Amino acid sequence: MDVSVRALSVASATGTLAPAMSNGAPLSSKTPTGQASLFSSSSAGFGAQSDLTTAQLMHAAKMARLSGFTYRPVEDLSDWLSKEGLQLVARGQTHFTRWFVADGRADGLEEASTSGRELKGGAARIGRPEELFGSSQKRKRPARHRVIMLRGVAWRAGEFNARLWQDMIKFLPASFEGNLTQPRNALVAHSGMSDMAQMLFHELRPFLVEAQAANLPVTLGGHSLGGAFALLMLCMARVRLDYDPNAIKCYAFGAPPVLSLSEKTAAQNCMSLLNLPPGTVRSFVLDNDPVPRAMLSVDPTFAMLKQSAPMSWVLEARRAFLGSNVSFTPEKFLYENVGDVYLIKWTAESGQKVIPLAPAEMDDQLRLAVEELFKAPVKLIQALLDHSHGSYSQELYAAARQLERRHQEESHPAGAPVELSAVLSLKVAA
Repeated sequence: MDVSVRALSVASATGTLAPAMSNGAPLSSKTPTGQASLFSSSSAGFGAQSDLTTAQLMHAAKMARLSGFTYRPVEDLSDWLSKEGLQLVARGQTHFTRWFVADGRADGLEEASTSGRELKGGAARIGRPEELFGSSQKRKRPARHRVIMLRGVAWRAGEFNARLWQDMIKFLPASFEGNLTQPRNALVAHSGMSDMAQMLFHELRPFLVEAQAANLPVTLGGHSLGGAFALLMLCMARVRLDYDPNAIKCYAFGAPPVLSLSEKTAAQNCMSLLNLPPGTVRSFVLDNDPVPRAMLSVDPTFAMLKQSAPMSWVLEARRAFLGSNVSFTPEKFLYENVGDVYLIKWTAESGQKVIPLAPAEMDDQLRLAVEELFKAPVKLIQALLDHSHGSYSQELYAAARQLERRHQEESHPAGAPVELSAVLSLKVAA
C-alpha cells in the first residue's frame, strides 16, 4: 500500500477536511437524508454489525476528533471545544491519562463562554450547575448531552513515566468489579488497567452521577489507551451506578482489548452480561493499526506461544476444564473485542470503507501479516501512522464523504435531470 497514494485519496475524499481540522471548524454533517448534529438520534439504537450511514460515520469522525483534543495543550482546550459547540465542564490529569468533560446541545450545539475554578486533585470545574443544566423543568426533557474524553499514552518527555509503565506490564487478567457482577467475578480485565480504572472512576464519578441526575445522555470516548479506559468507565457506571444502558455510549479508536468474560459465567459476551444493547460500544480499527489487535487471538505473540509444546499443553488443559470461551485457551488469548467492531480499510479501487465485523469473521479480518510489515518499510510506516489519533478522524471523515458522494451519484445517475437544490448541495460538499 503506497502511503502517498493513500494520503492523496484521503485529501480528495475529504475535500476541505484538511483546513477544517487545522482550524477547529467541524466538517458539515449534512447528508441526503438530513442534518445530523453531534448527538443526533441517528447515531443511537442501530443494530449490531450493520453498515454505518453517512450521518453515523460523521458522528464517529466527530467523536474521534474530540478524543484528539485530549492531546492538545490544556490552556487551549476551552477555546477548541467552544468552536465545536461544546462547553467545558471539567478537566483533569492522572499519571496515566488526561481527561475532560464537556456539554453540548443536541440541536445545533451552542457555543458557550466559560470561566473556571480549581477542583481538588488539579481538576478544573468550569461553569455553574444552573448554567450547564438549566432549570428543573428543562431537566425533564434535556436538550444537552455530555461527552467524557480520555487520552491515550503521550510519548513526550515527562509524560510516559515509570509508574505508568509498571501498570501497563501487569497485563494478566484479574477479576474486574467481581462483587458487583451477576454471577460474581464474571468479568476479567487487564490487571494494571483495572487498578488505574479504579482511580479514574473516582475522579469521573461525580460527573457521571451529575449527568444521571439531570437525565443527560453520556458519550465516553478515547483513542488508544483512552478508548480502553472509556470502555471500563462504561462498565463501572453500569454495575456501580446502575446506569441506564440507553443513556450511555462508548467510542473507542485504536484501543487495545482489556476486558473478557471469565469461566464463572455462561453469558455469550460482555455486552449481554451487562445487558447493553447493540450500538452502545463502537470500536474502530484502522487497517494496519497493531494496537487494537494486541492480546487478542490474532496477536502474533499468541501464535508463537501455541508453537511451544508446554504452553500448548496448558492451553489445552484450560479448555478441557474451563471451556473454550475463557481466556488462555487455544481459541482465545487474553481478552476479547467488546461491542460493535468496525474495520477502516483503504484500497486503491474503493478508497476508504468502514466494514462492520461479524464475530465469525473477526479473526480473519483483523489478522495482520506481520512478516509483510517488516519486509516492506512503507507498510511498517503506515502501521505506525494508522495508530495516530488524527488518522482515525481523518479516515472516518473521508469514508463519510465518499459514502455521501456515492449516494448522490446513485440518486442522480449520469444524464438524469438534477434539481437545482441538489446541484447546490453537491457544490457545497465539494
